[in-house]
Amino acid sequence: MTDLVLSGGTLVLEDRAEVGTIVVRDGRIAEVGASAQGGTGATRIDCTGSYVLPGLIDFHVHIDDRIGPFALADTWATGSAAALPSGVTSLVAFATQRHDGSASVVEAVDAALARARGRSRCDYALHVTPTLWDDEAWRSLEILAARGHKTVKLYTTYAEAGLLAEAAIVERVLRRAAELDLVVLLHCEDDAALRRAAADPALDWSDARTHTGARPPEAELRAVETAIALCRETGGRLHIVHVSTPAAARLIRKAATALPVSCETCPQYLALDESKLAGPDGFCYLCSPPLRSPGMRAEMLELARSGAFDLIATDHCAFSRADKAVGAGRDVRETPSGLAGMGALAPLCRELLLDDPADERALCGFARMLSTAPAKLAGLFPKKGSLRVGADADIVVARLDAAPEPIRSTIVDAHEPYAGWRSRWRADRVYLRGALAARDGKIVPGGPLGEPGWAV
Repeated sequence: MTDLVLSGGTLVLEDRAEVGTIVVRDGRIAEVGASAQGGTGATRIDCTGSYVLPGLIDFHVHIDDRIGPFALADTWATGSAAALPSGVTSLVAFATQRHDGSASVVEAVDAALARARGRSRCDYALHVTPTLWDDEAWRSLEILAARGHKTVKLYTTYAEAGLLAEAAIVERVLRRAAELDLVVLLHCEDDAALRRAAADPALDWSDARTHTGARPPEAELRAVETAIALCRETGGRLHIVHVSTPAAARLIRKAATALPVSCETCPQYLALDESKLAGPDGFCYLCSPPLRSPGMRAEMLELARSGAFDLIATDHCAFSRADKAVGAGRDVRETPSGLAGMGALAPLCRELLLDDPADERALCGFARMLSTAPAKLAGLFPKKGSLRVGADADIVVARLDAAPEPIRSTIVDAHEPYAGWRSRWRADRVYLRGALAARDGKIVPGGPLGEPGWAV
């Protein structure tokens, strides 16, 4: 194949942003910088006025699976088709073992990979989620770590769904994960605190706002405190997902100065607040952890802008409009909890985090949180997540000052949480392993299909 030369754009590198050139050869980045030229007969693209970033990675998505009685609205095909044109070139989803023991952890992972293979437009990886901690589960961690999987997910609640991991299990997993070079992802809401809050007889379960009272900030903070203590005791690597409260974020940042602990937040905790639950469509905004107060949302946004979070991921968990309406006006506990967000990651973060596109620090922070950091946590770096020589040529050529367009989180028939939001982000060209995969907001017909991010 002839070289692909992207010249004249502002390259967003790990430590700086500068005008330069990238040469792609055989699907990988071969040259980077002002002196990069490419070979004779190269395909040359003028990127003047655009920003050239590493392909973005949504580190936390729920697709092509079931949660309780509900099928998720997005498959690998539809989810990736919503994500790729916006600049997301890799997705990290979940392979959750059924609590009934009908399949082993390894079988659950293999089934999830089979659903993605030949259907995903983005490259992909998986977070492993055992639910039955028997001898087979511990052997599965060894097998999957040897295959290249790098993360295991636990929950500190959802006992009724068979997901609750008591502190003793979290401790044991942290210790074993450290030996296997795995990162433990933890959903932090203290189950006992949630049960106490939900037992309040004053709660009106027909009102969507009750969801916030039943899942108070204190439940997140208490679970984070316990998680940090276990991290300190075991030395295991801990990543706390979807942080929704400023107090928890600050506690994690303080702990991270001495412990191997990191965290993420989601766009919904930076852009939306609990007032969304008050309207007639309030049930559409149910997610867990819930949307917080306007004051907390403003604090979370300031923390994100200051670099308090290692990464931002969507926790995309879209349900059909019909399924999302279950329980509406009657009992919100019957309504599936989760929001769409995959296609909104880059457009929304551009509006939230990049007041001035010329701000080099903010640009590099944007790329770090949406590409480099998730690649490192998922075990994909430096193959993914940077514009380094030798990396996969997952590249986004984007404008940050395009005519504002509506944000669209998903292409399926699901509620749009960011209706009314518009963004100046536009991914003009998206390359996946050096091949043009999307252009001007549309999938390229006959373009590349996604592959696993590691050998499996």
